[in-house]
Amino acid sequence: MEAVSPEIAIRRLSAVVEGASSGRADLRVLDAGCGSDSSRAGFPVPEAFEAGHVTGIDVAQEVLDRNSLLDERIVANLETVELPVESFHVVVCWDVLEHLSEPMHAVDALARSVTPGGILVVGVPNLLSLKGLITKATPFWFHRLVYERVFASDTAPFRTYLRRSLVPARLQEHIERRGFDSELAVIYGTDDPEALFGSRRTLGRLWTLALRTLRLLSLGRMRPEASEAAMVFRRHVTVEG
Repeated sequence: MEAVSPEIAIRRLSAVVEGASSGRADLRVLDAGCGSDSSRAGFPVPEAFEAGHVTGIDVAQEVLDRNSLLDERIVANLETVELPVESFHVVVCWDVLEHLSEPMHAVDALARSVTPGGILVVGVPNLLSLKGLITKATPFWFHRLVYERVFASDTAPFRTYLRRSLVPARLQEHIERRGFDSELAVIYGTDDPEALFGSRRTLGRLWTLALRTLRLLSLGRMRPEASEAAMVFRRHVTVEG
């Protein structure tokens, strides 16, 4: 899977999603795990979504009510929700699967809901990165502590499972086997400690040392700074006759 800069990753993602969404008068979009803002975590929401019909799914009604992009709101768990088959031209699941105990149940349901020729957009943390490995190896109380003490965030993190099935290459293969072609598959992130920790130089030095150590141990095969993965899949169109 290609490793690129965050700017290139988002630019490529935006181009693919824009291309799949524009020019459709009947555009139907599913934002799975939409939260209160469909542009969460930097997802580039195309203008075409505004003109289409956007359905959002989340576990909390109050969160859905704050999302102004939605035309339809469904309170449900992605691991158990029953979705209409082949109903959405664009399905987005961005920064959600890592928070599910059984993420592949959700992946399979989302894949079935995509129309032939439609796209499935997935954004997940890259487990095979320094950030991913630390997240996987540490308990939830530690995640909360980092949010509060390191990033000074007043927003509590969601519990993160980050199952091994979400390793980007594994997830890509799983979805392709369900009748999709990959249109985009990249990992991305930054090795700039200042971008992550600001003026906390000691943390920055430790982070840089850890990145270099992982690169060395992997003989250069690992890209430990590439903490995120973005993938877009297009469902096969069955030709009859």
